[in-house]
Amino acid sequence: MSKQVDHIKKKQEKDDWHTLIRQMSPGLDDQVVERLCHYVTRLEAWNRVHNLTGLDSAHDIVTQLVMPSIALQSTLSKYACVLDLGTGAGIPGVVLAICQPCQQWVLVERSKKKVLFLKHIINDFALKNIKIIAEDFTSISVDPNIGAIVSRGSAKLEQQIKMTHHWREQGSKLYSIQTAKSLAEQAESLTSIQSTQLAIDGDLELVLLQVL
Repeated sequence: MSKQVDHIKKKQEKDDWHTLIRQMSPGLDDQVVERLCHYVTRLEAWNRVHNLTGLDSAHDIVTQLVMPSIALQSTLSKYACVLDLGTGAGIPGVVLAICQPCQQWVLVERSKKKVLFLKHIINDFALKNIKIIAEDFTSISVDPNIGAIVSRGSAKLEQQIKMTHHWREQGSKLYSIQTAKSLAEQAESLTSIQSTQLAIDGDLELVLLQVL
């Protein structure tokens, strides 16, 4: 009986995720939404064993990681190829690669356990538009095909700007996802940095900045 109850509970949770994702991006087709739900399920399962994120529940993964990633589509969809610096478990790179199969993604991540998870997801979903680079970003040669670099939480904004200097000289745009709290803490060091605020997630206080 307990197994049946657990099955019903999981189905209800998945229906809730489906609804949340649909509300965020009603234009996504059913196959994409289903894949995103499967991604959440895989990440939650791996996270229990390997501690890939600091989030404990699938609901938190959806609301705090997946949905904010989907919100970046309108900004990043114009680039043919995007690099995700410090992608972790694939945020936002895997989510947007699932949403936009014609867009190429390069995921940079040093953590072996996170790279293993990323490879599992790529193979499981047969994602042909993702390339993984399991190296330190500073050791990677500038790729002129990269139209934009996006990063969530890989480093403080000032450090991200320094790390991507040569890339931006070659034309790549830098988009940094920061929390309002983190930006407030960095305020003194950011006075000389030119950037434009593109989007805010009010509930999570997430800010998307394009460095000029």
